[in-house]
Amino acid sequence: MKKQGFETRVLHTSYEREDVYGALAMPVYNTAAYEFETAEAMEAAFCGRTADHAYSRITNPTVQHFENCIRSVTGALGVTALNSGMAAISNALITVAYAGSNVVTSSHLFGNTYSFLKNTLAAFGVECRCCDLTNMDEVRAQVDEHTCALFLEVITNPQLEVADLKKLAAIAHEKGVPLIADTTVVPFHVFQADKFGVDIEIVSSTKYISGGATSIGGLIVDYGSFDWSRSQKLAGMSVILVRRLLLRN
Repeated sequence: MKKQGFETRVLHTSYEREDVYGALAMPVYNTAAYEFETAEAMEAAFCGRTADHAYSRITNPTVQHFENCIRSVTGALGVTALNSGMAAISNALITVAYAGSNVVTSSHLFGNTYSFLKNTLAAFGVECRCCDLTNMDEVRAQVDEHTCALFLEVITNPQLEVADLKKLAAIAHEKGVPLIADTTVVPFHVFQADKFGVDIEIVSSTKYISGGATSIGGLIVDYGSFDWSRSQKLAGMSVILVRRLLLRN
């Protein structure tokens, strides 16, 4: 069978369950909670043992369909949609970070991202180590046994600096840490992050995906390329994210 092109994957990602009314387009499920046949089924959903929807703050069929569309387009292992690009950044980093750890990054970042790293994470005991990401010797010197992530913007905002992603990925993976990249400025059909060694891709869907900038959203795209078991601390801190991505998709 011929491999589907980008446009086909965008247009023809089907939703998993048939709509009771036979709707051709995915309905908007405007509900807070969901009905279960038994208390045991509800418990299993809330405890994460099944992929059933339990509460829309956690999962929602409409949001899940959006996530599946992105997963189809990117070829990712799993996708989590959030209510803003900054929510995606903060959730991804808080998931892998822990008190006493550090994030190696650049000072050339979107202002709110820089503030989150330098101020918010610092309040939780996470160090932000800014260095020149175009200088591999400097990057290598900053990554140590307490580094929980190497984070960057593929094209920095607003400096438009571009680092060598493949070299950064090699350093990150040699040291046993994930490469997390904000790729908002380059749409999926132009740039395939996983081909450059990116493990976790962060996207503000407010930009290209929303089209006319009419809705705010963010995405965490996990390509399944990072071996979380390499670090006992990272594995422990990341198991919730990984399980949710696997269950929801």
